[in-house]
Amino acid sequence: MKKLLFLFVTVLTLASCDTDDDYYSGYTYEYLPTEAATVPEDMMVSETYEISITYIQPTSCHAFNSLFYYKSTENIEDEDGLEDPVQTEVRTIAVINSVAEGSDTDCEEINEEVETSFTFVPEVAGTYLFKFWVGSDEDGEDIFLEIEREIVDQI
Repeated sequence: MKKLLFLFVTVLTLASCDTDDDYYSGYTYEYLPTEAATVPEDMMVSETYEISITYIQPTSCHAFNSLFYYKSTENIEDEDGLEDPVQTEVRTIAVINSVAEGSDTDCEEINEEVETSFTFVPEVAGTYLFKFWVGSDEDGEDIFLEIEREIVDQI
């Protein structure tokens, strides 16, 4: 009986492994450079604001997926280095597109300007630095469009 059960489990396991990839049409994910970003000039803590991002959709196989959003706090010195470093809320943002792949995928080059947005609610007053990813340099270092804003407490 044990041998019959072992044989049945082995046959079932082998039959369930399908290595035929002909039907597979998967997706990969790709960061796309920010062309422009709009961040409100005046903002207050606990209020809701819309931040918009413009990017270029290169092909018909690209589709907006999500935004990479990372928040951190850094001590940033002024450009002249004359003042003490300022504790700054940093928000790093990048556009992520899914890209359709597969043997049955016909992609057309479209290079279409697309706008997406997200809501932002400042948590604390102070300096905020929004860093929008615009690509990488020849050394592979990330390049950002940086927009700085001062957030004030409720009046």
